[in-house]
Amino acid sequence: MKNIKNIVVPTDFSVTSRNAFGYSKGLASVLDATITVVHVKEYLMPSYDLASVNVTQITESEANQALQNFINDEASEKEIMNNYFTSHKTQIKTQILDGSADSSLIELSDDSDTDLIVIGATGLQDFIARMTGTTSLNVAKGAHCPVLLIPENTHWQPIKKIMYACNYFSLSPTMVKEINDFALTLKATIHFVHVADVDSDVLNEDEDINWSELFFMTDPNLRFETHSIYGSNKVIELKKYALRNQIDLMAFVSRKRSFWENLFTKSVIQEMAFADISKPMLVLHNS
Repeated sequence: MKNIKNIVVPTDFSVTSRNAFGYSKGLASVLDATITVVHVKEYLMPSYDLASVNVTQITESEANQALQNFINDEASEKEIMNNYFTSHKTQIKTQILDGSADSSLIELSDDSDTDLIVIGATGLQDFIARMTGTTSLNVAKGAHCPVLLIPENTHWQPIKKIMYACNYFSLSPTMVKEINDFALTLKATIHFVHVADVDSDVLNEDEDINWSELFFMTDPNLRFETHSIYGSNKVIELKKYALRNQIDLMAFVSRKRSFWENLFTKSVIQEMAFADISKPMLVLHNS
């Protein structure tokens, strides 16, 4: 993962996006990064999740003012209470985009100045969300940069333990280097965790984990552990592991698929997003 200097935080002015913004400020203070708060006009959300501003009808001038109010509302008192920025003042910029939220944010993710997107994950347990997806999940799957999904009521705390879900694709040298770089920057320990399917009679490529190769790909300064766990449901086992080991952040690798593959195949990332979890999820991308 390249050095994170600018974190993009989309907002629809909802409680969930405010929560993601608060988390991003804690992360930015550790990474010494700037934050760009982005609002996409025409961004539709369920009415119960909107603040008093009607974001689908405001002008660009009103959107700019709303962004400034959004930033100011989330400052001072909460930061003092949580001791976020006693030694670091984060630079915060704003940007307004037009168009559909999904496509606009995915396009923005390809910009050289976008190093990481931090976005609130809301409504993922809803039936409609399961059928159609949500902006946060669609961006996480389609982005060209890493995406960090922040569940509701998840607040910033220093990232000391990262659980990295392992399979054939996530243990490629490129992906291991990405998570290594991120962990080293945070001075965090990585738990490389592989879930083997106990009900499978056929060993597939996801089950073929050679831990010895990992030692040649990791940085010698990295603190890490390797674990193989067993169960018939990867999502349940990974969730249990994260809770049992007090994991601060879960990391997954998303493989680019065609439209038809996405239509008929559910990824572990998608299943984890729909699960009732309280841990931030970092989604990396392997083409």
